[in-house]
Amino acid sequence: MSLSDQLDMFKEYIKKINEAVGRNRTTMIVSKSIYIVCVGSDDIANTYYQSPFRSAEYDIPSYTDFMASEASKFLQVCFGKS
Repeated sequence: MSLSDQLDMFKEYIKKINEAVGRNRTTMIVSKSIYIVCVGSDDIANTYYQSPFRSAEYDIPSYTDFMASEASKFLQVCFGKS
């Protein structure tokens, strides 16, 4: 599942929390939560090696840079910085 798909699921979950406990409590829950984002070798195996498009566009170092950039963007959106 892509990071953007996971982000969409996260946003839907936040909406459900908001509906259940209200905006103020949701804000508190989200602000005090712990988040783990894991991007790694499995992503390279599943997206780089199995897709002819990725390997044609990137070498391994530039693809890992791309993945780190995408993870950073993901976190910025999660925390309202983008």
